[in-house]
Amino acid sequence: MTPDDIRYALAKQVPDMRGRGFVIGTSYGDLSVPPGPLAEQLAYTVRLVLALELATLRQTQQVG
Repeated sequence: MTPDDIRYALAKQVPDMRGRGFVIGTSYGDLSVPPGPLAEQLAYTVRLVLALELATLRQTQQVG
């Protein structure tokens, strides 16, 4: 993901995960996560991971 992709995900997609639920697609089929506590927890985790990825990319670009 590019930094712009991550910023978009943090601004639009992750909040949407919390509000409307989401689907995770796997080779074994879809995993539907309805709005509610599980969607909230997973969205929180995704937000943390994306924020860390963005910080890592920023640091790499500054050093390299």
